[in-house]
Amino acid sequence: MRARYPDREGVIDRGGVGLYYEVYGRGEPTLLLIPSAPITHSRIWKALIPSLARRHRVISLDGRGNGRSGRPVEVAAHLRAVNVEDVVAVLDAVGADQAVLVAHCHANWWAVEVAGAHPDRVRALVAIAPGVPHLGRRQPHWVEAARRWEEVIEHPTGWELCNRQVIVNQHRRWIEFFFDAQLVEPHSTKQYEDAVSWALESTGEILAASEEAQDLDPPTREGFEAQCRRLGVPVLVIHGDLDVCQHVERGRAFAELTGGDLVVIEGAGHLTLVRDPVKVNRAIMGFVDQVTAATMRSHVWTRGLHRARKVLYLSSPIGLGHARRDLAIAGELRRLRPEIEIEWLAQHPVTAVLEADREPIHPASEWLASRPSDAWTRS
Repeated sequence: MRARYPDREGVIDRGGVGLYYEVYGRGEPTLLLIPSAPITHSRIWKALIPSLARRHRVISLDGRGNGRSGRPVEVAAHLRAVNVEDVVAVLDAVGADQAVLVAHCHANWWAVEVAGAHPDRVRALVAIAPGVPHLGRRQPHWVEAARRWEEVIEHPTGWELCNRQVIVNQHRRWIEFFFDAQLVEPHSTKQYEDAVSWALESTGEILAASEEAQDLDPPTREGFEAQCRRLGVPVLVIHGDLDVCQHVERGRAFAELTGGDLVVIEGAGHLTLVRDPVKVNRAIMGFVDQVTAATMRSHVWTRGLHRARKVLYLSSPIGLGHARRDLAIAGELRRLRPEIEIEWLAQHPVTAVLEADREPIHPASEWLASRPSDAWTRS
């Protein structure tokens, strides 16, 4: 079950490598979500897409090496320039002349390159935990891992697992350690299971090739800082202050150099997009409204004592017996508390039973996706 299914999907050929994308919703500006492939794929955005797609056209893609995209193992197939042109190719495929790029971790390096090479295609950039070179403070375990990348380490533990031999031959062990370190927030079991399963859809050989490709032809510090200063688009940086992948000072430095806004989430790690999706969604939508000078939205807020007493009843679609049971409970509640108003959040076929009884269906029920019989069942 997914909160929302794509309105359209497709695959484009990029030199023999298929690149899969999905399109949700409508409304300008278009938002293009770029995952930090190949360690993950587009489902990392699953908590953001349903909300964002109510107001915008949202494009997600599986970066090369994972998801429903192709899986090249050559280092040359994962170069920054190749990933940059993948992003542009997706924009072309969906007919988007321009988009707000929303990127996570090292995908922000690609986003910076897209904005530099194709400035007319980028409206703004939302950088979540930006994994960009040189800026801010580098985590010491990455420095040590780079030094020992090719070394054969006997009985590696902890960050020693970030090593070519381990990643290729003990891929699951590295992935489980890595995501356990990233999810510092309590009660992250589901997010951990998701992240590990997404990473394991790729292979250690592909991940190692991607890591090595990132280190080829790096810019100088001065060159990259200059590139950030002349980025020329509005920037929002979102960063957890307990991020052990990209230090929060890196995000702060990126915001300063690009003249961007910075949102720091206290007590959060590297995966704010899955652990704090409400905060991240609200930050993105507020930023996009600023960028587009959206017309002011207004609403009336009523203090609790002056509101009607309401109940939002969530009724499971597991079977119609549940619906009949829930209707009986609602009837008894109304008998005991006649002043209470009940609305129902439900899916078909439960909504058909409720409508037959003239029960009020909450409008948000339309946002709940009924699972197609042929739907792809990624978590």
